[in-house]
Amino acid sequence: MDLGYVFGNPGGSLVMTRSYWKNTSFAANVVGDIPHESRLEPHEWGTAMVE
Repeated sequence: MDLGYVFGNPGGSLVMTRSYWKNTSFAANVVGDIPHESRLEPHEWGTAMVE
């Protein structure tokens, strides 16, 4: 699992950056390239216990 937050510009019309709980790879920080944004990288995820 990974958990992230998308930060926009002051007007709220553009994505400026993303921040993730575990994933710190190059693709996790790309915000303007759809192939990188949609890539799944399970080796960068963490483990979460849900009860």
